[in-house]
Amino acid sequence: MEQRHAQLFAEGLEQARLHVERFGHLAVAHTDGRVQEGFDLGRWLANRRADAASLTRKQAEQLRRLDAWWNPPWPVDWQRAWYRARAHVHEQGPVHGGDNLTGLPRWLQRWLRHQITHYEQLHEGQQMLLAELGLTTSEVERFHAWPGRRRPTADGLTVARAYAARHGHLAVSRPLIVDGFALGTWLSNQRQRQRSLGRPTRLGHHLTALDAWWNPPWPVAWQRMWWACRYHLTGLPDSLEWWAAAPNDQHAAAWLREQSARRPLLQPRQQSLVDELLSLPR
Repeated sequence: MEQRHAQLFAEGLEQARLHVERFGHLAVAHTDGRVQEGFDLGRWLANRRADAASLTRKQAEQLRRLDAWWNPPWPVDWQRAWYRARAHVHEQGPVHGGDNLTGLPRWLQRWLRHQITHYEQLHEGQQMLLAELGLTTSEVERFHAWPGRRRPTADGLTVARAYAARHGHLAVSRPLIVDGFALGTWLSNQRQRQRSLGRPTRLGHHLTALDAWWNPPWPVAWQRMWWACRYHLTGLPDSLEWWAAAPNDQHAAAWLREQSARRPLLQPRQQSLVDELLSLPR
């Protein structure tokens, strides 16, 4: 029986060697689906990982010589993504935290930003492997230190949600930076993307839930004045606070008079918004 197990291991090891020669690693998913010469390497490696404690010292060493990370203490999917990133680095050079990952393929930017966001939760070995790509701890710090840093969509939505909860709208100017995040630029980019598509994006639906007029078909500055006027007329709710450079009540009242006078020149939905303000008790 032992001889049979040894023979089966030797067959699997040979298939693993052939795979390493072709792809450079053993980060093969259990569901990879590749069957070479009737041999399912993904399933064989998954079984070896699950039963690694039963491998002899020699067998474990043979697999480590083929790929030091054949059985990582983190998901194999992560390791497979790392090998893909490493191949890019070998061709194009190391990544840097101070250049906003500019010029990298989109898939690599997304993956690296996810690693940066969760860097403190990563295994020490994962951090070491990221350093091989150029993404050392100091580079991660450089990435976070850049004012106006681009962040993943989830981060942008989080900042937008916090701003709307604090000020009651998302009619922000492009230069606005909140907690080191370029919220104004980020929102401007989301508006442009949605307009170019000609339909609401999935992210757009989330932003609309925060502010129905986050992406108006008229200047954002007009919409910001509308919000200021509305809050001056109704009173700022206790849960909200005025934003920086918010107009005073005299300025808001003068703006509303101006909009009322030039109402025929406004877009129909702008007219409705002005009528809404005019109908409020004073």
